[in-house]
Amino acid sequence: MDFNDLKGLIKVPKLSSNNDYWLVRAEAGKYFQEFYLEDYIAIGWNEMNNLDLICENEDELKEQIEELYPNENRPGLIKSQIYTFVSEMKKGDIVLVPSKSNNQHIAFGEIVEDDIYIEEVEEYDFEKYMEEFGEQPPCPFKKRREVKWLKTVKKEKLDPYLYKLLYSHCTITNANDYSHFIDRTIYSFFEKDGVLHSVFEVKETNSINAFDLNSFIGSMLDSLDIINDSIDHKLDKRSIDIKLNVQSPGLIEFFGKPEVIMGMTFLGVLVIGGEIELDVKIMNGKLNTEGLIEKVRKFINSLKENERQTIKLKKRLKREKESLKIKDPEIKLEFKESDQQKEN
Repeated sequence: MDFNDLKGLIKVPKLSSNNDYWLVRAEAGKYFQEFYLEDYIAIGWNEMNNLDLICENEDELKEQIEELYPNENRPGLIKSQIYTFVSEMKKGDIVLVPSKSNNQHIAFGEIVEDDIYIEEVEEYDFEKYMEEFGEQPPCPFKKRREVKWLKTVKKEKLDPYLYKLLYSHCTITNANDYSHFIDRTIYSFFEKDGVLHSVFEVKETNSINAFDLNSFIGSMLDSLDIINDSIDHKLDKRSIDIKLNVQSPGLIEFFGKPEVIMGMTFLGVLVIGGEIELDVKIMNGKLNTEGLIEKVRKFINSLKENERQTIKLKKRLKREKESLKIKDPEIKLEFKESDQQKEN
């Protein structure tokens, strides 16, 4: 098995730069749990449900909002929020929804349909409902979008670059300027615009040791030397770029050509016994993973010519990762039935 065979097994999320990013507030987090458990986001102003008007005539939309909500001081803002939800959001866009209690949790999800839907819901007097039933009423917002939730993050573990975004208190805020920080929060191993990103989380809460940090980066780059001695073509370590945000805790992000980052990350994780998840796709009947395990074993065996270097690298990486309390990126190996059929 050569490196090209291994590349076919590694599952890499491929993100599109055509997708937009949005911060959506659930009435100050009031309906966060319902959004999350029932897989949707929603927006209020229920009297304005003429979707054709919303999409096609913004001027008339504003006029109707002024008639329907005469006590609102900013009808233009309401118009903008409704128009964004109905006309600008689309399938594949990423949404962030903060919970209440000072944004203690943030849910990250993906819109799964282009079309919104109107949910027929009862509207309750909030205070009376709370008094009678001891809990808040169901979300009354009718205009909804279906969402697949990808991840939730506690605020204290959120990327610091996203804090400023949370200061916005509009119902919907465009978050495209924060797209990269959102991507690397959701995924620690992903490809976008032909560039592969590999994110290592530094969980050390005390001061970061400069020697260990520098040594870890060097060890990861050295893993490519071991691979290059075992494959026909060469992976150029000089093509790798890096971003650091190691503020106890923080992130180390390697990015560059997909095959280079893939080789470095895979060996850098596997060589010290890191966790790699198996994603088994069963097409017909039962399936075992012996074929997959054998492929990986063959690749590792191909590195035996550099066993001394591999053992040396393993010791260095283990020490450096323990010192910095580094969490490896999440790597998945995808094994399909067709792969086993080829083996047989």
